[in-house]
Amino acid sequence: MAISCFKIEENLQKISNEKRINRFRPYIDYIYFPHFKNLAPFTRIDFDFPITVLVGANGTNKSSILKALEACCPRISLGNRWFSTHIDPIRHRPNVPCFVYGYDAVDGSDVEHAQVLYTKYYRKDDPDYWEPAKAVAKYGMKPSPTDPAFIKKWKLSKNRWPKIPKGKPIYLTFRDSISAFDKFYYYGDSNPGKFNVKERRETIRRYSKTLNKVINTGAEKLIYRRKNRVTENKSLDQQGLEYVSYILGTKYTEIKLVQHTFYNCEGYTCKFTRNSINYSEAFAGSGEYAVIRIVKELLEAQNYTLILIDEPEVSLHPGAQEKLLEFIVEQTLRKKLQTVIASHSPSFIRKLPDESIKVLINDPINDQTKIIKQSCSALEAFHFIGEPIPQKTTFIVEDILAKELVNFSIGNSNEFLNNNISLKYYGGGAFDILNNSGVSNALENSENLFILLDGDQRTIELPDPSDLSDKELINAKTLLDEFVGGNLQIPQDSNEPEQIIINRNKQLLSWFKKHVLYLPTDLNPEGFIWSKTKSPIKDFINEPNVTCYKQKFKMLSEHLFPNTTTVDSNSIFKVQQMLLNCIPEDDLDLMEINNIIQEALA
Repeated sequence: MAISCFKIEENLQKISNEKRINRFRPYIDYIYFPHFKNLAPFTRIDFDFPITVLVGANGTNKSSILKALEACCPRISLGNRWFSTHIDPIRHRPNVPCFVYGYDAVDGSDVEHAQVLYTKYYRKDDPDYWEPAKAVAKYGMKPSPTDPAFIKKWKLSKNRWPKIPKGKPIYLTFRDSISAFDKFYYYGDSNPGKFNVKERRETIRRYSKTLNKVINTGAEKLIYRRKNRVTENKSLDQQGLEYVSYILGTKYTEIKLVQHTFYNCEGYTCKFTRNSINYSEAFAGSGEYAVIRIVKELLEAQNYTLILIDEPEVSLHPGAQEKLLEFIVEQTLRKKLQTVIASHSPSFIRKLPDESIKVLINDPINDQTKIIKQSCSALEAFHFIGEPIPQKTTFIVEDILAKELVNFSIGNSNEFLNNNISLKYYGGGAFDILNNSGVSNALENSENLFILLDGDQRTIELPDPSDLSDKELINAKTLLDEFVGGNLQIPQDSNEPEQIIINRNKQLLSWFKKHVLYLPTDLNPEGFIWSKTKSPIKDFINEPNVTCYKQKFKMLSEHLFPNTTTVDSNSIFKVQQMLLNCIPEDDLDLMEINNIIQEALA
C-alpha cells in the first residue's frame, strides 16, 4: 500500500467500470419512501454510483435516510434508531410508516430483482416493531411471487423477499465519532449527577490511573467494581497509521484505541504518539479523533459492507476533507463497499461524479423534504441549499452574438448557471482578449474568469508545463504566441533571472490551458446558427457561391427588410436572433455549450 498513489479520478473511474459489470453485488439499487417521517410521499433515491452523498440543509431528513438504509440489512431493526415516545409519537394513521428498496438477488447465473417493503406494525406490547411485509400495489410494487418452486429457490418467507444479504453495516454518526472523554466531559452522556466541571474533572482524574494501566498493558478485559469495563484494546496497524498520517498531514508513530465504559458510557479513548509527543484524545481535535475512527472502521470492514457516515467532515479543514474522501474512495473500490454519506461540505464532495450527489430541500409550501436533484455537480448542489458562492464566474466571449448563443444554450430553466455566471463580450477579436484580459488574469491566477472563444479560433493545444524542461519553459513564449495568434505582450523586466521567467511561463501556460475554452464545432457563431437552425426562412438565400456566413445573414436581412435603404447591424442581429431561436433544444452541440460551462465551474 502506497499512500502517495492515491489517484481519486482514476479510482472513481474504476469504481464506475466495476459497478457497470455488477462487481458490487449485493447492492441496494434504490430506496423510496411511500410514507416516512417528513419526506414527501414516494421520495426516491437511486444509487447510481457506489458512493452516494446526500446534500441538504439541516432538517432535511438526511440522517433519517441513513437510518432507514441501515435497517435494510439483516438483523437490524429501525426501532433501535427511531422509536415512539410521548413527545415524538410515531403515528400509524392516516398512513403507516414504511419504505421500499430494491436489489438484485443472485443464484449462480440466475438473477431476480427483489423488492423489500419494510414497514412499522402496531403492536401494543412492542411499540417499536418493524419487519418486511408483502408487496403492496399502491406503493408501486410488483406482486409477491406465489410459485412454490420460485419461493423455495429464492428463500422467500411468507411470500416476502428477504432483506438484502449483506453483513453488518457500519454506521458512523457525529456522536459515534466523539471520544469517551468528550461524551462525559462536554456532552454529559454519562453520570448525569456530575453537574459541574469540577465534579467531572475529578471523575476523569480518578479513573485515569486505571485506564492508563489498561492502555499501557494492552489488557483486553478488566473487571472494575464487578463489571467488565474494557471491550476492545488495540493499536492501529502500520497501514492505518499511514492513512491517518496522510489525511491529517502529520506523522503518527502509534495510535492506541481502548473501548471502555469507565465513564458509564461506551466510548473510545485514544493515545497518540507523534513527533515524540504523547497525548490522549482529551487534548486532540475532534476532527483528529473522527478520522481515526473512520479509518479504523473502514479498514476492518468486510467486503460489500454498507457504510453509512453522517457528516464526516466535522472539524476537518478542507485539505483533510479531500484526503479523507480519497481514502473512502480507495476503500470503496478495494472492498466493493456501498457508501452513503450525509454532508454539508463543498470541499468534501467536489471531486465526486455528478451521479453521486443527491440534493434534498425542504418544500416551504407543504413543509416536506424532497429530492430536487438525483445528479448534479457539487457547486450546483450547494447553490440549491443556499451555500453562498464568493463571486460569479465570468466568461468573456468575442461578440454580442456569441453571448446570445451561450445564453440561448443555457435557457431559462438552468437557474444555477443563470445565477452564478456573468457573460461579457469585448470588441477587438480573440487576440485582443487573450493579449489583454488573458495575460493580466493569468498572471493574477484568476480562478473565476474564463475566455470562451469561437470554434474557428482553435490553434495548437498547449502542453502541460510539468512535461516541459526548464529550457523549453524559458522559450515557451513561442508556444504562447502560436496559441494566441500573435505577439503576446508579457510584462517583464530586462535581465530577469531565468527562474522568474520559468515560473511566469509555467503560470501562463497553466492558466491559458485551463481557462481558454472554445465553442463547439469549427464555426463562428454565425456559422453555428446558420447550420443548426430549422427556420425555413434561410432558404430565401440560395447562393451556393456565398460561403461567408456573415454575408449570408446580411443578404437574408436585406431580403426580409426590402424597404430599408441600408441594413444596419441591429437589423442583422434581429435576424440572427430569430434563426437562433429555431435551433432545436436537443441539438448536441448546443447542449455541449452548457456542458463546457458546467465543467469549467466544477
